Amino acid sequence: MLENELSDDEAHQLAARYDFSGGQIENIARQCAIDFILSGQDPTFVTIDEFCKHESIKSKPKTKPDRAARGLGVARGGGGGGGVGGG
Repeated sequence: MLENELSDDEAHQLAARYDFSGGQIENIARQCAIDFILSGQDPTFVTIDEFCKHESIKSKPKTKPDRAARGLGVARGGGGGGGVGGG
């Protein structure tokens, strides 16, 4: 498996595109192993890049609504006025 390792250039391309944790890297390595088992061939750079894209999309945190948009961005406490009703 992975007899044809990534070239330095390919490794640098992936490193520039993605910022993964150790667990995410393990997930991608597992996907490569499964791909090898199923196909009998080493995954190509394009395939590995697709695994990285999938892992990146899968692990993106869900965005929460903006606090100000929900009306929670009001300043609290005393001091100089930017809150609701006064200042």
